[in-house]
Amino acid sequence: MNSFCRFLSNSISVLKTNKGYNIIPCCTYRTEHIIPDLSPENIKKARAQFKDIPDWTPGCEECKIQEGGRINNADQFQSPKVKSLRDASFSLLKGNDDSIQNIEIMMHNVCESACMTCSSYSSSGWHKELKKLNILAEHDPYMFDQNELAKLLSNDLSNVKRAKFWGGEPFINELHTQFMEAIPNKKDCSLIYAVSGARLPSSKALDLFKEFKQVQVLLSCDGIEKQFEYLRWPIKWDQFVSNILELRETMPSTVYFDFYCTLNPLNVFYVDNIEKWIREHFNENKFGVVSKLWLGSAVWTDLGIDNTPKELVNTILSGDSTVDEQEKRILSGVTGFNYQVAVDYCDRWDKVRNLNWREVFPEIVEYFV
Repeated sequence: MNSFCRFLSNSISVLKTNKGYNIIPCCTYRTEHIIPDLSPENIKKARAQFKDIPDWTPGCEECKIQEGGRINNADQFQSPKVKSLRDASFSLLKGNDDSIQNIEIMMHNVCESACMTCSSYSSSGWHKELKKLNILAEHDPYMFDQNELAKLLSNDLSNVKRAKFWGGEPFINELHTQFMEAIPNKKDCSLIYAVSGARLPSSKALDLFKEFKQVQVLLSCDGIEKQFEYLRWPIKWDQFVSNILELRETMPSTVYFDFYCTLNPLNVFYVDNIEKWIREHFNENKFGVVSKLWLGSAVWTDLGIDNTPKELVNTILSGDSTVDEQEKRILSGVTGFNYQVAVDYCDRWDKVRNLNWREVFPEIVEYFV
């Protein structure tokens, strides 16, 4: 075990890139460890490069920033003592060995959406949009084939306590169900899904969910109504609502729902609208488990949180006491305030999509001039 961070010794995040497979301890780790395939031998070699790290390293920069005061991850709000994912690792991962207990998997980037805070890295929808304009996408669409999946599943998964599926849209195919079937200790394992709400899980997935300790479904929701449709383009709000209400009725008792909002310059002023909608329409699952709204920062995008106007940040931080505590802690760490980058980005895509961000978010326009 690693006494500095348990993710370093007991977790892997599996990502496919144009260069090969990137094996890192968690999704926020910034240093790549590229291997040619997902065989146990190669994953072991990748893990050997970080599992014994005793202190801060360039790959851990995100947690270092968080522990310095900036809050970006939902795990940090589970307890006042949790400052970063590194802190959370000690409550999640147990024992004295180096076995894989947590695994985060991006088995494909297939997604029909091209959300404003996303990119071709996580969405084949963005690759499609860029191709229409003859713009070279940084990442190509991909999906694990059966050989790739078989190699991943040949690794020792006997101690996995948590598996997180993201992408891409996890419910768009059955790769996640094949992985679920391979987990031997289902009753001791929790699952996390980050989903768009545009797709429903298969009946096979619903049956498998019953076998696990618990399943958290994180519903991506960056706004409501027209603001949702702008930021989560081209998903329609009515479609999203219809799908998640159906999800609530069909999911077994092991499943609970939370909402996840990617905080960006356009929606920082409207978080309370999302919270209000949740309380009125989706306060809990059908078994009485209350839904939470988690906030995270948009990063590595022109619509990143650091491109929020300074005066808008100050207005929110000095304003109504009902502002979400998560939002306050995120905005207190905003630097740069390069709002013109966000304006140019939105204007550019508005022309392509025949939209107008100034009409969709009218209350904040004055801060961007």
